[in-house]
Amino acid sequence: MVAPGPDSRVKNGAHPISHPPPGLWRGRRRPRLLKLVVLACLGAGLLMFAAASPALALNSVQAENAKPGDGYWRAALQDSVSGPAPIEGYANATSVRPGGTITFNVSTTPAAQYNIEISRLGWYGGSGGRRITCLVGATVDSTCEQSRQGIQQPGAPAPESGTGRIQAGWSPTDSLTIPGDWTSGYYLAVFRLTSGPAAGRTGFTPFIVQAPAGDQSSILVQVPTNTWQAYNRWGGQDLYTTPEAVKVSFNRPYSHRLLFSWEYPLVRFLERGGWDVTYATDDNVDADPSILLNHRLDMSAGHDEYWTSAMRTGWEAARDAGVNLAFMGADDANWQVRYEDGRRTMVGYKYLTDPVTDPTQTTTMFRFLNPLRPECELMGVEFEGTVIPGTYLPYTADAAVATDPWFAGTGLTPGSVLTGLGGYEVDAMTAGCHVPPVTPLLSYSGPAVTSNFDGAPTHADAARYTACSGAEVFSTGSLQFSWGLDSFRDPTYANVDAPESAALEQVMTRALSDLTVSHVPRPGPPQICVPAPGFTTPAPAAAVGQPVTFDSTTSDAYGQLGNQGWSFAGDGGAGVANGPSVTRTFARPGTARVTLRVTDSSGAPATLVKSVRICACPAPPRSGGWPAGTRSTGPCAQVPMGSVRRVGRRYWFQPGVAVQRISVTTYRLSSPTGRPASVRMASWAAGGSTRFPAGSTRTPIGVDIAALVEGRTLHERFVLAPRRTHGGAPRPQPLTNTTCDGTSAAVLTPAFGGPGSLPLRVAVAGTGRLTITLTAAGRRPIARRVSARGRDVVVAWPSARLRGGTYTVTISAPRSWLPQPFALSATRIVATAQKKVSQRRRH
Repeated sequence: MVAPGPDSRVKNGAHPISHPPPGLWRGRRRPRLLKLVVLACLGAGLLMFAAASPALALNSVQAENAKPGDGYWRAALQDSVSGPAPIEGYANATSVRPGGTITFNVSTTPAAQYNIEISRLGWYGGSGGRRITCLVGATVDSTCEQSRQGIQQPGAPAPESGTGRIQAGWSPTDSLTIPGDWTSGYYLAVFRLTSGPAAGRTGFTPFIVQAPAGDQSSILVQVPTNTWQAYNRWGGQDLYTTPEAVKVSFNRPYSHRLLFSWEYPLVRFLERGGWDVTYATDDNVDADPSILLNHRLDMSAGHDEYWTSAMRTGWEAARDAGVNLAFMGADDANWQVRYEDGRRTMVGYKYLTDPVTDPTQTTTMFRFLNPLRPECELMGVEFEGTVIPGTYLPYTADAAVATDPWFAGTGLTPGSVLTGLGGYEVDAMTAGCHVPPVTPLLSYSGPAVTSNFDGAPTHADAARYTACSGAEVFSTGSLQFSWGLDSFRDPTYANVDAPESAALEQVMTRALSDLTVSHVPRPGPPQICVPAPGFTTPAPAAAVGQPVTFDSTTSDAYGQLGNQGWSFAGDGGAGVANGPSVTRTFARPGTARVTLRVTDSSGAPATLVKSVRICACPAPPRSGGWPAGTRSTGPCAQVPMGSVRRVGRRYWFQPGVAVQRISVTTYRLSSPTGRPASVRMASWAAGGSTRFPAGSTRTPIGVDIAALVEGRTLHERFVLAPRRTHGGAPRPQPLTNTTCDGTSAAVLTPAFGGPGSLPLRVAVAGTGRLTITLTAAGRRPIARRVSARGRDVVVAWPSARLRGGTYTVTISAPRSWLPQPFALSATRIVATAQKKVSQRRRH
């Protein structure tokens, strides 16, 4: 159904379903009587059709406002609430659901007869309210002709020492069980004297009837009952007196009628338009923030200044779940307060030091909490200041209205002025707030008119932004904004120059039509403006002692990244840094967890965690090229030691250009024990070369080279195959050469067999305790443990101990900093028998 427009005024039971475009009848003259007959018939027909069609059935607000209204509720405006009154009262709750009971505590001074009139506020064809029933004790009197004897209750007690709290402490006198068919809304209990010298005098207390549990109306209005109590000076104390109270009690009458200043014009506008709306109080939301999730639009009404932490968190959760938000006043969510006594006492230290320091409970401005929670990060605007009483600022349409769909066809264009809508407290956009881009729609920026006379220009903005979830968030930026939506004025503001604006009513009708539609992206709900975090890592690993730079590659849908924070754990300590790039030097080998947490300009966070391998200085490779990105300097520098080539019966060793000194040891591998049969050593300065014999045709040569390079001693041990070998022994190759922890291994004698053959030797380099395991199919593994100190260790198995066959070698290095024992390649065939070992040999 198309939402009714601002002129959809429900009168005499007729419900407007749609309206002709402006000017449709312009220039056409029709008899007045005929027009009335046609409209009456059309209205009756539409009502009959709506009753027969579930799709067009009236919502509860439309049905309630189609009933005839009256003016009994205006008694709340006729008597002063600033001083002692002949009849006063208060309720034991700010709200009640249908089926629940609310209790009233009434005092008459002196004792006299009275009754209680129960009215509901709304539109009601322009009457503004409807008296529903009367109450006498616990008896409902639909005739409103009965009354009962009242009692004079005690006067206001002295303020509580240390807190200033005042509680009336009166006895309950009347109670009302709310019928199940009462419509959610603002209700007044009007206490009317029916006897005595003050007969006819009244007092009142407001209360809210909530919708039944599980309500899913299109709009939920949050009623600012906390602010009602913050400004309640009954008994002489509120949060603003000198000395100020730090605790205020709901158990006392109200000494003001704030609800009629800015909330009531909004209520009239909403219910005149027939919007599907229900109502809840501040303490209702604190008790169950999840009620905010059941609606398309959550709306804050009037002067909603005092919120609890749970309320703020609940509104943020609703926005993040895709619920649209509208803040129809100003100075909203400015102060954090807390409750005591079952939410019947509100605590707010304001400018005094709160002894409670828990940031979820301490009472101060949200923008001063730790961590900070400025209200602009929810609303897009925040409290700017208080306009000098009697000053009403104009709102001017901003450039965005030229193309904004809310303003289409309203006649408002950039530069259009709406008189008197700014004040008496105003909010404005604030630089640096973490929200997506905020669009100003109406604003004031001009000479200083704030009450603190600081000389700075005053700003006020009605603005909107789109949250990460797709939710639209709209803030009016002014307490008096609702004056442009309805002509009602509390007598206090009867002479203000802030007229009702048909154009603004059209804007808000279009806005509500938009805000009561879900904007959650489909399929949903994806977080469309949450950053996509990413960062570079070293490949394949980082080395101990070498600086490593991590660069953020994070992208953001809005292109406005906020903070980027890094943290490191697992390399001997945690560290934190900020910025798009960070350089880190790791202290020990292992696995480090690198976390990048980014926040975009909307306040939406995203986190990415990667594991990075941190390696000890790796051993130089025995074959192949040097790893990509190998550094030439530093603690893990890798440089070639030199090269070996055979010329005739000699091997020549040519050192690398960076070698300062070198030592070469050669030996024949002819003994079953592995001990060298002969040794040749040579030592010389860099730049020369040396030669050593190639050996016999059957004897391999072991070579041990130690070189001094850039102040570091590099060590390498390998085997040179004989010139002619039975079976063609393969060239020695590294079994593996990891760059993570420096562990490497090579088979020095890849072919063996028989009791006279060479032992099987494996050279292992690494750090810490290593285990070398030989495994052959169907046989028990043979393991040896060694302690490596960064140099090669040769492990030998005499051939007499090994049967002929094929073996695999596994080198493992169990370390506490690894998630599991680290194993090198275990698939290489390392031993091939040339002949079977005699079974008579001992194993």
